[in-house]
Amino acid sequence: MNLLLTALGALALPLTGAVAAPAAEGDASASGTPPAVTAAAATEAADNSASGAAEGLPSAESLMAEELAAHSQQELVWRGLAALYPEKVLTVPPPELPGHSPAPPLKADLPRGVTYLRIYDPSLGLAMLDTVKDPQKLILDLRFCSTPAPKKFLNRLNKLGEERPVIVLVNRRTAGEIEIQLADLQAKKKILTVGTPTAGQTGTYIPVPGMMHFYVLESEILTADGQSLLGKGLTPSVAVEADPQADYLAYHLVERGTAVESVLQMQFAPRNGTSAESPEKDQAATIDAVLQRGMDVIVALQVMGLLPPS
Repeated sequence: MNLLLTALGALALPLTGAVAAPAAEGDASASGTPPAVTAAAATEAADNSASGAAEGLPSAESLMAEELAAHSQQELVWRGLAALYPEKVLTVPPPELPGHSPAPPLKADLPRGVTYLRIYDPSLGLAMLDTVKDPQKLILDLRFCSTPAPKKFLNRLNKLGEERPVIVLVNRRTAGEIEIQLADLQAKKKILTVGTPTAGQTGTYIPVPGMMHFYVLESEILTADGQSLLGKGLTPSVAVEADPQADYLAYHLVERGTAVESVLQMQFAPRNGTSAESPEKDQAATIDAVLQRGMDVIVALQVMGLLPPS
């Protein structure tokens, strides 16, 4: 910690000088700037300042001086560091990981022989993974999951993906160490992630001593090949343009008892002689776009003959 603060402080020294030290009168000629140009610029600045004063407006120089005077030198340094290293120095409290849910896994059989498995806590999902008969047609939903997976769970998922990558759903609330674990599995082509980029919450922060509203990166988890996901998250293999609110609502329809099959687009085909004339807007509001894309991938593989139809 002390080493990191010292290093950041050293980087801030040039910034300190730039902010605190006004240019001396002889700096222009010493730097090779023609005196005539310097004088012309000074005259223009004076005219502008005089014009502003005549109109009752503060000059740019006075505004800058007031702004600098409102902050301590140390605060100016840390603000500069936050601008240079936005993911390593924060000016707002770091976001907290989503709450842990100890709920048991949810399993559902979907059309075309697809198995859907929603896991809230990977430590509770290992037994359910062992019941999957055809991992090639498995959709594993890890959205809103912020609990790291135990080694046995990762080994099992690694084994399931030996023949064909397992489809794993992710979103902006897939957060923490599990982001790194999924990135490593994706790099080994054991899983195919579908959804939106994950949270990028792979670091821990502590307050800067003596400075309010500043937080500095204390530690960070990196992928097996040394890559950082901090602030950007895991980029899914198949990206889905899903509105965060719509993703949340569709996901939680199932939490409130709606059948998983009901949030798929294919649900709206006419059944038992009924009409499919319900408003299209109302139908779209109940579709889980991320889950639907996962189903689309499996259906496409079946159409191409790479997977059995059922």
